[in-house]
Amino acid sequence: MWGSAISGAMIVTEKTGSAKKGAFSSLGRFFGRGGKNHGANPEEDPAAMFKRAMRQNAGSVAVITTVWRGKHVGLTALSMNSLSVDPPAVFLAVGRKASAHDAILASKKFAVNILGEDQRDIAELFSDESRRNRRFKDSHWSQNEDGSPFIIGGVAANVECLLDASYTAYTHTIIVGLATKTQVTGIPPLVYQDGKFGRMKPFE
Repeated sequence: MWGSAISGAMIVTEKTGSAKKGAFSSLGRFFGRGGKNHGANPEEDPAAMFKRAMRQNAGSVAVITTVWRGKHVGLTALSMNSLSVDPPAVFLAVGRKASAHDAILASKKFAVNILGEDQRDIAELFSDESRRNRRFKDSHWSQNEDGSPFIIGGVAANVECLLDASYTAYTHTIIVGLATKTQVTGIPPLVYQDGKFGRMKPFE
């Protein structure tokens, strides 16, 4: 089953993570009108309100990895999802200032590593630019026949992809990848919601 919909489960959260500020001032006209806005400050900046709304969208956490000119690179991605089953395809949004952005486009291949519930440390490692040079020293990984790296040892799934298309969208590039190989481990995924990492817990 392709996709990341959360059904029949609750999320148990852990410690608060970090999130970067965004700029969405042009969306102000869509907020602060109509029905009740529970728990919100009516004077809240529209950009902050939009950011807070989007933080309620719980989802899995992935590390995107690739190799370019012999160098392994990667980043943590929250904006990743399935696009199609036939053909099997995924899409992700990568900030154009991200250290791995250009390498993903140039190599035309990447792996989507959907992190397992005990891999919060990997999510934080690949999102910390100050530890960029340690990402493949402090994580368990392997590589396929062409040298492309992928994370092992606790992931929920790996999806190896070939870049099919890319589109510029504001501060990000939307990348479409065609899946060439998929592995599923059965380990529950790590979840991120409202600045917190968590685990899935099925309803009884």
